[in-house]
Amino acid sequence: YTLSLHDALPIYGSAMSPFYTTLAIWVGALLMHSLLSVEVKNFKDGAPISTREKFLGRYFTFLTIAILQTLVTIVGNLLLLKTYVVSPIILILFGIYVSIVFLTIIYSFVCLLGNIGKALIVVVMVLQISASGGTFPVELLGSFFQYIHPMLPFTYAIGGMRETVAGIIPSVLISHMLTLSKYLVVCFVLAFILQERMNKINSKFIEEFNKSGLAE
Repeated sequence: YTLSLHDALPIYGSAMSPFYTTLAIWVGALLMHSLLSVEVKNFKDGAPISTREKFLGRYFTFLTIAILQTLVTIVGNLLLLKTYVVSPIILILFGIYVSIVFLTIIYSFVCLLGNIGKALIVVVMVLQISASGGTFPVELLGSFFQYIHPMLPFTYAIGGMRETVAGIIPSVLISHMLTLSKYLVVCFVLAFILQERMNKINSKFIEEFNKSGLAE
C-alpha cells in the first residue's frame, strides 16, 4: 500500500507524510511528559483537591498543548512542505483525534507508572516504528512484527491519515477511528480508576529508592 501511494501521488514523499506525521504527534506528546510534570501541587490556601480532580486538570492542560502541537505539525506540512493531501480539513480533524488518543495513552502510562511508564512508552514507540507498516508493507516484516501489527495504535493512525492523503473510503476511515477509540477509552478509564492506588504504591517505591542512595 505504501509503494502504491508513491506511484499514485503527484508529489514525491507525500506518501510518507502519514507515517512521519503520526510519529511526530507521538514524539511531541512524549517529550511534553519529559518536560512537564503530571503531578499537581496542593493549593497554598489548603483547599482540598482530590486525586481525580488533579488527574483531569492536568490532563486537559496536556491535551490543549498536544492539540496545538498537532496543528503546527499538520498545517506546517500543508503550507510549508506543500504536502499533497486530497482532504486537508479531514486530515487536520483526524490528526487532532489522533493527538487526543496518543496523549491519553502516554498520560495514562505516566500517571500510573511514573518514569517506568515513560520508559515503556519509548519501547512501544520503537516497536510501532518497526511494525506499523509505515515505511514498508507489513507483509515484508518478520513474523513477530506481523503479529503485533494489529495491536499498535500507529497502525490505525497511519491508515486513517493515508485515507485523507490519497482519497477517503469512509468505511475504512471510520474503522480506524473506532479502533483508536478503544485505546482512548481503555487507557483513560484505567488511569482514572487506578491512579490513586498506584500513587500510593509509587510513593513507597520512590521512598525506598531514595533511601538506597542510588538517587541524587
